[in-house]
Amino acid sequence: MNLGHAFNVALLMLPERFKEVDLYSTISGISYSGDLRMGIGEHPRKVQNIVSGSFSHFRETYMEQFKMAAQTGRCFYSVGREDKLEFEQNKTLESISQSLIKLPVSLRKRMHLLLTGTHKSLNDTLRTSISVLSDSFR
Repeated sequence: MNLGHAFNVALLMLPERFKEVDLYSTISGISYSGDLRMGIGEHPRKVQNIVSGSFSHFRETYMEQFKMAAQTGRCFYSVGREDKLEFEQNKTLESISQSLIKLPVSLRKRMHLLLTGTHKSLNDTLRTSISVLSDSFR
């Protein structure tokens, strides 16, 4: 379940077109974003080093997520060689809304608090997120 959530959050953070390495770097960056050591004393390229050293493992780990995203029309292979794939994702409001709905409840609640500064219901969280996204497309 966590692999799917990490994949989904990374897609939300990435642009419409992205490289496979960007996805894995985003996922790794999410993992280390709460680590206080990343700002103090850790090698500044730690995430990039992890991804480059474990690229084939990342690909194997997230291949099922890519397949599911392709089946739903969320994300699909675009261009590139086998070792440097590029992807394109559906960034329509409907697609982003569906991705937001799939996020864990705790994350949606935190997003809502950050967006609004209030503790309204979870349904309000989703409506607020979709509203903010709708405004960004205008």
